Amino acid sequence: MDCDIVNLTDEDVIERIIKLNEGLASFWGNSRGWAPIEAAKILTKSRLDWQVSLSRQLKLFLNPIIEKEAGTLILAWSALGSLTEGTMKLFLSVWYNDYKNDIKAFKKKNDKIISPDTLTLEKLRVFFADSIYKENTRKLWEIEGAIDWIDWVLFIQQKRNAIHAFEDRDIGDFDIFFQNVRLYLQFLRNITDDFPYPDMEFGTYKPSEI
Repeated sequence: MDCDIVNLTDEDVIERIIKLNEGLASFWGNSRGWAPIEAAKILTKSRLDWQVSLSRQLKLFLNPIIEKEAGTLILAWSALGSLTEGTMKLFLSVWYNDYKNDIKAFKKKNDKIISPDTLTLEKLRVFFADSIYKENTRKLWEIEGAIDWIDWVLFIQQKRNAIHAFEDRDIGDFDIFFQNVRLYLQFLRNITDDFPYPDMEFGTYKPSEI
């Protein structure tokens, strides 16, 4: 994890998530004219503003007077799971041409490519494991003692799915939740750091969280 994330307060972590998702939504929600046509169509109709709104709602769980009960924690995991899903959809939408030409891309029965903005978190995780963070990358992470992001997405997915469950599930606690909010900021940085941007007057445009 980046050193600055380790040293931030939970509130500062959330502020950085908000700032970065605001920049991503502002730019990629209006990328017509330079982004590939199909990618621009997906990004323009996607509700990237909801990613920003969900990011802001993470502040709710900082409130010391909220009831720290199971239902509140389940809602917190649901919000974090939705943010994770949305970030992965954004990645595949930005790189849509690569996605649609990948042999592992999900298709309908008529062989038409399923748009990444409609994929479930499970399908996103499977595709990322097959085509983005492949086995050799994950082995390197293991050797380096780094975070395995595929395992992390599965962890978030399992916690998020508690909102659909009736049987008992391990949902952790708020300390674990906020640890994973920090990891989401790292994931968000990693996954968007190499997005392509056009050259602007004063250099390459890139959303900032600072």
